[in-house]
Amino acid sequence: MSPTLGPVSNRNPQAKLKLSMTVKTMEEFSTDKKAFPNAGSDPKLHELSWFKTGDIAIVTPDGRLKIVDRKKNLVKLKGGEYISYESMEKAYGNCSYVNSMNGGVLCWGSGDVDKAVALIQVDCAAVAIDAIASGIEVDIDTNKGKNAMCQHPAVVNMVMASLKQAGVNGKLAPNEALGAIALISGTGPGLEQGLTIAGTVHSAWTPDNGYLTASNKTDRNAILHGKDDRGSAGHADTIKKIAKVEQV
Repeated sequence: MSPTLGPVSNRNPQAKLKLSMTVKTMEEFSTDKKAFPNAGSDPKLHELSWFKTGDIAIVTPDGRLKIVDRKKNLVKLKGGEYISYESMEKAYGNCSYVNSMNGGVLCWGSGDVDKAVALIQVDCAAVAIDAIASGIEVDIDTNKGKNAMCQHPAVVNMVMASLKQAGVNGKLAPNEALGAIALISGTGPGLEQGLTIAGTVHSAWTPDNGYLTASNKTDRNAILHGKDDRGSAGHADTIKKIAKVEQV
């Protein structure tokens, strides 16, 4: 079996990958029940003999086709360009102000925005040290003070500048730059290990409040819309505010 590559536009070097196959090859796919249990009715296999792989590929400068991600992991922005949450969250997670133990970074984008936005779990101590050094008055002796610091415009700008540099260091594409951010102090319920608790918009993201899965992976839906069985609050209103959209 030797599938050939379908046409790729030079005008748009990033594209969805499809494989062109002979009828015989398609028959092999459609009858391979082990590889495709439901292949008989698989809509990916259609009359034009194209198989949609579900991959995103780019054309490299030397003309090679390189698979860079899975389509399900990408989001298309208003301008038609795709962003990769996984790549962005990994790069921005290297910012010195990000508290990875509290959940790190969650990026969000849609066809209604030009640039993605992000929720950032911050290391309040690290942020406060640099804020004070920059002449910004902050108070981290209380949870109320930490929450207020996270909403201080000058502090948000300071963290945004550091995130931008982390994006450059992580070799993110220009369209993966952040348009706005919201900082989370991690002061709400969430770090009480072994307890099923309700998280708030100030909470760290943990399995106990439902913002992370049992394997410590981000539950995007729970963070955005809340976790009903825990009573944990969602961050959809925060995203709407910073992204300036009506729906999340």
